[in-house]
Amino acid sequence: IGESVWPPPRVSLDKRRTLEAKKAAREWDEISGSHHLSFLLEAYDRRVYWFEVVEVLRRLALSGFLVLCGPGSAFQIVIAITVCLVAKSLFDFYAPARDNSDNLLQSMAMWQLFIVNFCALLIRVDATGDTSGEVQRLGYFIAFVVGGGYIAMFALFLAPIIYFAYLEYQYPHDNEADSGQVARPLPISVWQEEDDEAGSTLDKFFDTTGSASSGGGGGGGG
Repeated sequence: IGESVWPPPRVSLDKRRTLEAKKAAREWDEISGSHHLSFLLEAYDRRVYWFEVVEVLRRLALSGFLVLCGPGSAFQIVIAITVCLVAKSLFDFYAPARDNSDNLLQSMAMWQLFIVNFCALLIRVDATGDTSGEVQRLGYFIAFVVGGGYIAMFALFLAPIIYFAYLEYQYPHDNEADSGQVARPLPISVWQEEDDEAGSTLDKFFDTTGSASSGGGGGGGG
């Protein structure tokens, strides 16, 4: 059967699942990147490729639908809070984004919307007693919640930049030719090499299994 080996090399169940998951992730990268609706698919995992529909419905419910619920009424705010809680539950259950930081930011945004709407409900039902001090403190709290979310967003944006800048400083590649030494690769390079090696190992495993099976069947027929 040529150079094929039977039985194929043993691969543990956990490792095989890991290899299959990495191969599936690469396939989804190719599909979502080349699809004519890639702008709707690239942000989500393959298991929840449809989640953009949920996001659009959430936005419509928090904008156009609320106009039909009595503008300025407490009922309108209650509907907005309900939509926020349902959307928050769906996001927490599915964790649809491919990047965990995107899931974290989305969760923070949901909490911001909920808290702002809840504070608006307190003001609408006159829970503050119309005293200037309580209204002012409530305003400070809303500003803290909204501002804190933007600060966290900016911090998550800067974190990978600072991290990779630190790695470049610790393991510079520019002096590699001058020193004649091989510089230590960045972790991102290591991850890419591991992914490529994992995909190659999985392909060889299935190719070997398929070749041996077909060869065995042919030998039996002969």
